[in-house]
Formats: sequence, structure tokens, C-alpha cells
Amino acid sequence: MKRQLADIQKLTDILAFIEQIERYVATKSEHDFYNAGSIEKWGIVKLIENIGEAAGKLTDETKQSSTINWKVITGMRNRLVHEYDAINYKIVYEVATLEMKSLKAEVEKKLDELKEKFKDEL
Repeated sequence: MKRQLADIQKLTDILAFIEQIERYVATKSEHDFYNAGSIEKWGIVKLIENIGEAAGKLTDETKQSSTINWKVITGMRNRLVHEYDAINYKIVYEVATLEMKSLKAEVEKKLDELKEKFKDEL
């Protein structure tokens, strides 16, 4: 149970990473993203990796009580980290633009649930 309390920080971190991605893609078209410098593209890749890393550290209890497919998220992280030389930036852009909004809503919901559950310990 105490370990699940630490999930609040991990979910907060995930939200921060999502918001950074959202701010970036809000100003970039798909064409802009593909033609962006490597530092910009690697920045988005790193943020997605960080989401996966934090997701991998969540307790099983938090993961199982959520509708989020955490295995897909950690799998994306693993692929980006271990297959860095074969990154498909079309998929990265799609994840950044199409998947973040729903992930954000689900993470916010889970975060609110945990904050309520542990309100006397925060």
C-alpha cells in the first residue's frame, strides 16, 4: 500500500512529460516534425521513453486498477531505447499527436483516485 503512494509521483512525472510533448506538437505540423533537427526529434523520443520508464516502475496494483495498457507503453519505451538506430519517426509523431490526449486523461483520472485514497498521508 505504501508503495502505491509513491505511484503518485510517478504519475505526476508522466503528466509532466505528456504536457511537454503536447506543448511541442501543438506548434508543429507532421511535415515540421519530420524536417526538424535531430535534437528536437530526440527530445520527443526521450519524453516518450521517460513515460515508459515511469510506467514500468508503477506498482502492479496501480497498473491493474487502470484501463491504461501499460505493457504497450513500456514496450514502446523498450523499443525506442534498444532499437534507437531504427526509430520510425512516423510512429513517434503519431504517438505524440494521437495517443497523448487519451493517455493524459486516464493518468489524470488514476492520479486523482490515488490522491483521494491517500489524502491523509499527503
